[in-house]
Amino acid sequence: MDGGLRIGELARRAGVTPKAIRFYETRGILPPANRGANRYRLYGDDAVEMLRFIKQATGLGLTLAEIRDIISIRQGGRPPCTHVHHLLHDKAAELDRKLQDLLEMRRRIRKSLA
Repeated sequence: MDGGLRIGELARRAGVTPKAIRFYETRGILPPANRGANRYRLYGDDAVEMLRFIKQATGLGLTLAEIRDIISIRQGGRPPCTHVHHLLHDKAAELDRKLQDLLEMRRRIRKSLA
């Protein structure tokens, strides 16, 4: 593969779909691919790790805007650890609130059924 990975190979290695890759490019989360003479998208090996990170971060409930911020911090040469820690702390607190709301709703439903 002269010049990089084509989108199908990148998708396979990263565990995402080509459609997701194009979506992340459009949203500015993944940098635009280089283009070969045949106009196919060509990606470097670093794109595999970036896509794996995006997939992991979305699995933790981070929004695309939050992921974009983390990537920008990292590309700016600073470690994003503190920022990520705060984001995940806030996500956990939000989930705790939602869980309490759901438990209260379940209690009211069961009370109504009784």
